[in-house]
Amino acid sequence: MKRLCLAASFLLPPITASADDSKFQFGVGFFGQSAWAGCTETQGQGSAREQTVYTSGVYANSRYVFNDNVALDANFHWAPSGQKETRNDVGGSSSTRTSDIEGFSATEMNANFLVGLSLYRRGWYGFTGVGVFQEEWTYTGGSERFTGFQVPVGIGYNFKNISTEFQVGFKNVSDYAEFYHQELSRDSLDLFVGWAKFGVLANF
Repeated sequence: MKRLCLAASFLLPPITASADDSKFQFGVGFFGQSAWAGCTETQGQGSAREQTVYTSGVYANSRYVFNDNVALDANFHWAPSGQKETRNDVGGSSSTRTSDIEGFSATEMNANFLVGLSLYRRGWYGFTGVGVFQEEWTYTGGSERFTGFQVPVGIGYNFKNISTEFQVGFKNVSDYAEFYHQELSRDSLDLFVGWAKFGVLANF
């Protein structure tokens, strides 16, 4: 019995410290996303065509920090407008056309498992992780829905009651491929979807 109590006395402090370190964070911020597709043809003089959809807006974030190294978070993104840029290169000449997408808006929900350093303590912290997302574009004449996984990478600074954070990341592009195959009329495309965002979180 004495040995059991002695073992418990050694185990109790780490368990208590871990519980005390756990906390919630709630934040808001701004984001920008680029969804890019490109194709190249080598026949004849050669030609290349690219199209990028730019979106930007605001987001809300909630996060639970288990300890200095592990956290879970969820995000809601809303973009009130979108812009499409198309570039064509043919035989050495280049042309670019940029236009707003009529009636465009986008919403997204995502959740991420984060691993990092100093996520809880005051001062600088950093993280990466993996998550899942569901994004929906609506515009005049149609809508598109994309789902997949994503990889965020972030750095921030923890103050006593608030944190500031900058984050970049990229998404799995398989669901975007069908949309761009129709837009660019090509079956073989290079694709990239990435984002950057900055936010402020309240610590509880």
